[in-house]
Amino acid sequence: MNDVVTAEQVERHFARSAHTRALVNRWVERHGDDGVVDAVRDHRSRVVNTATLEEVKEVCAATDHALGEVKRKDVKDVRSINDWTCPFAVSHVFHFITEAIGTIPTYQEFQKQCESPRFRHMLWTPALQAIAACIEDGTPERIARHAMKWRIGNFYYSFLREQWVHAYLRSHGVMTRQHPLADALFAVDGWAGDKVISLYIGNQDYRTTNGGRKRTPRHHLRGGRPPFTFIDMELPPADSFGVVYIPRRHEVDDWIHRYFPEAVAS
Repeated sequence: MNDVVTAEQVERHFARSAHTRALVNRWVERHGDDGVVDAVRDHRSRVVNTATLEEVKEVCAATDHALGEVKRKDVKDVRSINDWTCPFAVSHVFHFITEAIGTIPTYQEFQKQCESPRFRHMLWTPALQAIAACIEDGTPERIARHAMKWRIGNFYYSFLREQWVHAYLRSHGVMTRQHPLADALFAVDGWAGDKVISLYIGNQDYRTTNGGRKRTPRHHLRGGRPPFTFIDMELPPADSFGVVYIPRRHEVDDWIHRYFPEAVAS
């Protein structure tokens, strides 16, 4: 199987209904002038589809703590940043940087690359602008900066956790695939054939297997012919702070037995 995934392959694989094709068209129209469409369609994912479990474990051990000393209780009410987005989704930037440096980045390497001329306009500059606007609206500077660190740091941990799970699945014969177009447009964390994977920490307000306000692949990819199978890998909230939260191996083993019996049998 080819380890490189292109945006063209993603569109061909997922745009199986009028609803999904309309999503793609609206995305193209919405980002017609900001460079997002060209950057995503030019992107070729390889590292995220080949990284070994040992490589990802090394990143988990070497990364700086992405949240620093920030506590959720101090930033949870900073709505302008908690709901903040910019044209380049944070997941886009993780994927772009990963392929540019040829490995899953530690948080300190991710920060370094974000500030570089190649990527600065995608996330670093818009984040500084959002912080400045938040301060101008009356939020103390320290709180505004901490709120942005909390938001992006949690995105990083989510990305790193996904890479650990994908590497673990591959090590057990489940050949999953990823691409930023599938992630940002269809909320697809990965897929193996027609099996669409969602990996997340359960949150009653945001997302659980049975609900939450976040739209899921089931919504974005509804009506596909042939249909997709949707796999929810829901984790309980983390019980510690300051370390990378990854699933327990027995949890992923259970998912493999439940959702990928063909890998178990082989």
